[in-house]
Amino acid sequence: MEQSNHEQNPSATGTIDDGPTRLPAAILARNQLSIYLSAGLIFGGFTVVMPFLPLYVKQLGISDVAEIALWSGLLFSVTPMLAAALGPFWGKLGDRFGLKVMAQRVTISMVVSWALFGFAANVYHLLALRILLGLFGGFNAVALALLTQGCTGAQIGSVIGRLQTVQITSTALGPLVGGFLADHVGIRQTCLVTAALCLISLLSIVFWYREPPSRVDRPKTRVRADNQETLQPAYSTLSLLKWPNFAVVALLLLSIQFLDRTLGPIIPLYVTALGTAEASIAKTAGLIVSVGALASALSALLIGDRLNKASPKRLLIITLFCGALISVPLAFVRTSNEFLVLRGLLGLFVGGSITIAYAIGALNIPAGGRGASFGLFSSAGLLGGSLGPIIAGLLTRYSFRTVFLVNAAMYLALIPLVLCCLRWPKGQPPGAQLSPTTEGPLPSDE
Repeated sequence: MEQSNHEQNPSATGTIDDGPTRLPAAILARNQLSIYLSAGLIFGGFTVVMPFLPLYVKQLGISDVAEIALWSGLLFSVTPMLAAALGPFWGKLGDRFGLKVMAQRVTISMVVSWALFGFAANVYHLLALRILLGLFGGFNAVALALLTQGCTGAQIGSVIGRLQTVQITSTALGPLVGGFLADHVGIRQTCLVTAALCLISLLSIVFWYREPPSRVDRPKTRVRADNQETLQPAYSTLSLLKWPNFAVVALLLLSIQFLDRTLGPIIPLYVTALGTAEASIAKTAGLIVSVGALASALSALLIGDRLNKASPKRLLIITLFCGALISVPLAFVRTSNEFLVLRGLLGLFVGGSITIAYAIGALNIPAGGRGASFGLFSSAGLLGGSLGPIIAGLLTRYSFRTVFLVNAAMYLALIPLVLCCLRWPKGQPPGAQLSPTTEGPLPSDE
């Protein structure tokens, strides 16, 4: 119990707090603009190409639809899977050598990978390049860290919210641009456009972003071992997993991201199977992806406003039920227009579930462990996002309908998890922070 108290009150064991390094307001604003611009170009550039990856795989000589779906799922998944595994390693290097250097490393790898993507001769080349990007990538985590450097605690929420808005908007617009380019100049040339966007992002970080001379790190604890004094993180992974709802939130993020990413590799193929004219496949698929993303952005915005007024747990159950309800008719659409409408509805009703899960996580973690906590949450989401396309590719060997029906079953299966395992203290307001001294199981709020 003494060790637990130390973890929950790092100051008792000699926590080191260097204090925040304040930047002039003009430089801080320029730093934030640099990251917003870079994030918008990188995430937009990603969706300029990736929704049409199945069409590129087909151009490279894979003719069987099931094989195309399987390869597309693998190519979608391998990068976030590697990024999730290597995230802690790159994070430690960032603490040692600086986050700006890490951002440059990420963007350089993106420029090289996307440029070579346009010259791939077969699917194995694509796989090698996606592996390369996974080994050296991981822009989202470093962008969040760069963005919040030099910010006061009151500013952090708003700057992260704006970053998410930029990411979602660019992700929604990217497929529209990508569909137009793929139909008019070809997918190979579209890859070069994405490489150019990543190059602009790199230049933005190199010339605009100014890293503070010292950064605010999460609390460290002095520990004596073998007569030597070392610094260790105040919150270990094991200690965080013992916090109320932490493991449940991580599992929810993994599952919801898994379900969301199952659609990526099959949308162009499903659009083709629905009888869409070949000349319009890329544009139609891009429109469907964009509508889904915009609907998800609207959902996140609306639900975010409701989290202080309604039970997050109840809202999450509603979104999961709606996900199951809409996934079933998605399996039986007959035209691309029906697919478009239902995909928009799915994004509208389910898109806010990630926001809810992160909000629940934020309400249940110690303030001093937010960095480590959200790092683990991010890894869980990346893992789910990497597994989704692979499983979807395997399921299409049976039929496209199988993917949507399995998704519906998974949405329903998550509801008992939320009801039984996600606990809230009785009488606690929906948006209240749980006490840092809470131990053991919590009584249900139902």
